[in-house]
Amino acid sequence: MVTIYQVAAEAKVSASIVSRILNDRPVRVTEETRSRVLAVASELRYVPNSVARSLRQRRSDTWTLLIPTLEDPVLAGIAHGVTETAQASGHQVAVTITGGSTSRERASLDTAEMARPAGLIVVPGTPEPDLSQLSVPVVAVLRPARTANDQVIDDTFDTARRATATLLEAGHRRIACLPGTRQDPLDVQRLTGYRQAFTDAGLDPPADLVRHCPSQPSAARAATCRLLDGDPLDAILLASTAHAIGAVEALGSRGIDPASGPALFACDSAPWTTIFAPFLSVAKRPGHRLGRTAAQFLLDRISDPTRPPRAAVLASTLDLRGPLATTWTGARRGD
Repeated sequence: MVTIYQVAAEAKVSASIVSRILNDRPVRVTEETRSRVLAVASELRYVPNSVARSLRQRRSDTWTLLIPTLEDPVLAGIAHGVTETAQASGHQVAVTITGGSTSRERASLDTAEMARPAGLIVVPGTPEPDLSQLSVPVVAVLRPARTANDQVIDDTFDTARRATATLLEAGHRRIACLPGTRQDPLDVQRLTGYRQAFTDAGLDPPADLVRHCPSQPSAARAATCRLLDGDPLDAILLASTAHAIGAVEALGSRGIDPASGPALFACDSAPWTTIFAPFLSVAKRPGHRLGRTAAQFLLDRISDPTRPPRAAVLASTLDLRGPLATTWTGARRGD
């Protein structure tokens, strides 16, 4: 029996687009694409599976959560918050790991929609994916997505701004920044927040102290070493704990004690930092609360599909550690 996936492969479109066209559901495609899909289905003599169709058309009590990984503490917190709220309201959650890959994420979205869950919560692993083709209620969480019904994100810009402002209040001026990449919108917001803190303090942001690199310890180590080749640094603002690992390794390779060297501040956190890097100040992102809020948004969307789109922005909590905590407290007290 010919499957919808064979039709999709022959027509060079996704299975979800084939499904929408064959079931006469709204879809943003050209007439040429629509005609091609119908022609391929006819040529292959595709016959819809009536049993599968009837199962898909039943209202499901299951939600689907698409998430890049569960190894990241923030993402694990989101998954916990989603499942906790879902189960309290009588729903089950099917979790799909996308690995942060564009192709896997797109395939997972197609598969999820074909299963017709009651709702879909997406933690995008790629910058601003387009969710406009989905015909089920959908909430994007942590990262923004185009045309999601509702969105729940953490305030990347303000986290970087407040962290940098804290370093400035402690008397640091030569503050380097490893904000992430140039392409990711969240990394761009982080760099903007860093620069805004300098502007708010009446200072010029130091463009020569910014180093873009992906969230990998090896890349962050190389970037930090290049910074250490210049004049001494007061502090380094880091996009993630992966960047922090690289920065600590770079300091060690130069014989600099991380506990007494430049103040380190990561715009992220992980449980290991309290043990292995007690000198590293972090921003604790509200993973569990992001998940709970996203789940509540989905419940509201399911109960009222016509409600206006909503967006919530949740703040991180700054956890100051080591010399920075003491210095900053003293600066605030005027000591």
